[in-house]
Amino acid sequence: MIIKGISHVHSCYSYDGTLDLDELIDIFKKKDCNFILLTEHAEKGMRDIKYERLKQECKKLSQSGFILIPGLEYISKEGYHILAIGVDYYENLTGKESIEILKKIKGAGGLSIIAHPKRYNYQISKRNVDFADGIEVWNTNYDGIKSIKRNIELFKSSLRYNPNLICFGGMDFHLFENKENTLYIYMHDIERLSKDKIISSLKNGKFEISNSVFTISSGGKIKIQNYKRFFLELLNMYKILLKLIIISVLKKTKINRIFNFLLSIQKSTIYPKIEEIESGKVLIISPHPDDDLIGCGGTICKYIKNNSKVKVVYMTDGRMGNPDIPLNELINIRKEEAKNALHLLGCQDIIFLNYPDHNLNCDTDSIGRILNILKEYRPQSIYVPFFLDNHPDHIATVKIVASALRYYPHNLNCYNYEVWTALPPNIIVDISDVIDKKIKAIKTHKTQINKIDYAEKIRGLNAYRSITAGRDIKYCEAFYKCSKQEYINLAKKMT
Repeated sequence: MIIKGISHVHSCYSYDGTLDLDELIDIFKKKDCNFILLTEHAEKGMRDIKYERLKQECKKLSQSGFILIPGLEYISKEGYHILAIGVDYYENLTGKESIEILKKIKGAGGLSIIAHPKRYNYQISKRNVDFADGIEVWNTNYDGIKSIKRNIELFKSSLRYNPNLICFGGMDFHLFENKENTLYIYMHDIERLSKDKIISSLKNGKFEISNSVFTISSGGKIKIQNYKRFFLELLNMYKILLKLIIISVLKKTKINRIFNFLLSIQKSTIYPKIEEIESGKVLIISPHPDDDLIGCGGTICKYIKNNSKVKVVYMTDGRMGNPDIPLNELINIRKEEAKNALHLLGCQDIIFLNYPDHNLNCDTDSIGRILNILKEYRPQSIYVPFFLDNHPDHIATVKIVASALRYYPHNLNCYNYEVWTALPPNIIVDISDVIDKKIKAIKTHKTQINKIDYAEKIRGLNAYRSITAGRDIKYCEAFYKCSKQEYINLAKKMT
């Protein structure tokens, strides 16, 4: 018997899933699937009772010719995403060492897959390869023709350390999009449809993954099954290159847009208004640990002194911030630096999204996570990097936030702050009484100030920003304040 299924699927049991199990069954039965491998996020609300409820619902909804197999997706201490397919029970392993997670998955009767290697710049440590069952070489959300080549190379080089490793693939499915590149798993010679048989066939490599272009064996051999589609994909790559050329040619157009924008706000930015801090709920979006302090650390202090609620979200893990420290070690150090710095200001509400530094993408995952934070927290004000800030992760953050705001139904004030690029401010905030605390917080990021003294340079910037504020005000932070819709429009035009 040949059976067909889909893997790496998130339902509404995950914090960012949108469909319930009945809806998933309806979608994939229509695509002639026989099974779904669920990988619900193990953090943010998942507990043993909830996972037991998921298992029971999977058992109840499984029927003749179709089966739901529950599983989890863990995030390790080092930042790896590890799929635990078919595990018998939930265990709180988020933030644990990868090796411990991989061992526990095996002990819980599951299949362990290291997901989307592109997120880790196609690098997985030998120790993790030794204990993993497989590597996800194709992730529909992340991978294209270029990245699959690198994923396959990573898989084949990893076979030296673990010859039993399987070449795996998944959808990373969160919401229904009727795409032609849906990735399926095909299994041959299955005696009967059951969880044990499917997991056993996967572990033994008795399957292949396939979409409309490729078929990839569990051993990593690629076969092009639709040359027309393959060449269309190649053509699409050339279209992207052509688009880059056109962007380069039209760079003058973007410069004109920026020039027109600066002209339109000229009057309001000659003498920016001094804004008083009001109490309320405030959300700070920071591309890296420390950008928040550089751009609006004094304002955060003022909000907290005013008994406002402040939540800080760090988009990336900061792993590229110091070449003298090993990546995994640096990630952990920078988290601690960020926590200590914000605790010094009095802020306790911190979220780390853990996207890889210098590889932040505006995609369904990042947009969905920011949108969920907005919906749950309901801030009156949001602080985001200036949309012309000269850093790829900062521009990606702008795009992610602007995309999330399109689906956010409530109004709020958007404050653009400056880090790498000076902005034209229409408001300034007097931080003279908290400047020393801000500088002390920046100095807490010791991995960042060992070569460049950001603290004193930012003190100079904040002194300069007070130039229009009068003699009694010594230090200010500068912002471009706008409405939600204006921020969305500007991000679309300028990025």
